[in-house]
Amino acid sequence: MKIRKAKKEDILSILKLVEKMVDFHYAIDKIYKPYKEYKELEKYFKSLINTKDNILVVVENENKIIGFLEGGIEKASNDVMFDKIGTINNIFIEEKFRNKGIAKKLLKYIFEYFKSKNIEYIQISTDARNKVGKEFWKKNNFFEYQIKMLRKLK
Repeated sequence: MKIRKAKKEDILSILKLVEKMVDFHYAIDKIYKPYKEYKELEKYFKSLINTKDNILVVVENENKIIGFLEGGIEKASNDVMFDKIGTINNIFIEEKFRNKGIAKKLLKYIFEYFKSKNIEYIQISTDARNKVGKEFWKKNNFFEYQIKMLRKLK
C-alpha cells in the first residue's frame, strides 16, 4: 500500500472512483447531480496537480489506485480568528478496502501537508444523512461547528 501525490496519468483511475462517490451521494438525495451531469471533471482534477494551494493524493495497492483524497487551502471566513483554512473536499476508498485504516493514513498525509503550510484548522463538509461519513469524521476528531440548512421553494 502506497500513498503519494497524484500524477496526470492517474486521472482516469481517479475519475472511476469519483463516479462511485458521486453515485453514493446521488443515492442519498436526487438534489445531487448524477455523474453524467458533471462537466470537465478531468480538467478539474488535472488542475489540482502541481498547484500551490491544492493537493490530490492517491492510494495504490498492487499498482492499482484504490482511493484518493482532494483538498486545499482557502481564505477563511471573516468570522473566525485565522486567515487561512485547510479543506478536505473529497475522500474515497474502494469499498473492499474500507475499514483497514487507509482513510486514516490519507488523513495523516494531508495533516502533515497542512502543517507544512502553517495551517492550524481543517474543515470538511458531509451530507447530514451520511452516517458512515459523519462517524468517520467524528472518530478523527472533527466536530460540528456550523450547520447549513436547505429548503426548496415551491
